[in-house]
Amino acid sequence: MRRWTVRVLHASAVLVSFLLVLEGPDLLLLSVRDARVWLLVGLTSGLLTLPVLWSTGIGFAPPWTLPSFSAETPLRRVVVYHLTCCVLGAWLWTAPTRRVVAWTHGRRGAGVAPGTVPTDVVSVAAGLVLAGLLFLLPASVLFVRLSAFRTPVDLRGARARDLLRPALLAVGSYLLAGIVATVVLLVVTTAGS
Repeated sequence: MRRWTVRVLHASAVLVSFLLVLEGPDLLLLSVRDARVWLLVGLTSGLLTLPVLWSTGIGFAPPWTLPSFSAETPLRRVVVYHLTCCVLGAWLWTAPTRRVVAWTHGRRGAGVAPGTVPTDVVSVAAGLVLAGLLFLLPASVLFVRLSAFRTPVDLRGARARDLLRPALLAVGSYLLAGIVATVVLLVVTTAGS
């Protein structure tokens, strides 16, 4: 079981790396115009997940910087890594999320102009959940792969549960906070206009 889990993680990491090399530059350029969205969502989700980081020692940052894996990193530096990675994650995932939200809105029978976000909160929330589920696997795989770098984690000797639990906690809490922050931002923006 361990051997197959490690092979699946290796294959997933290669596939995710290949997709990032092909699509990464375009997605980054598209996301620059949405800075007012991803910066606010990234910072808010980072601040909302700080209690998880403080209580468990696991956050949305490279594993070798987290207290759960290495107690040598000062807490201020861990918080800076966590907030930076939250903002970068929101930046990287803005363009694909907008596409998934538009697709979800279209599946519900309504059209949306290209480059705009629908004002239907249900479509946005459903699209965000779907985009979060699509982001969960690659981000968790990346977290697991990075956990073997500069930490005592051995990918071949560790149980799959011990590898996936911190990854799912770090990525899942960040995604949940990001979904909540985005929906609240949409409701506030829609109510204000």
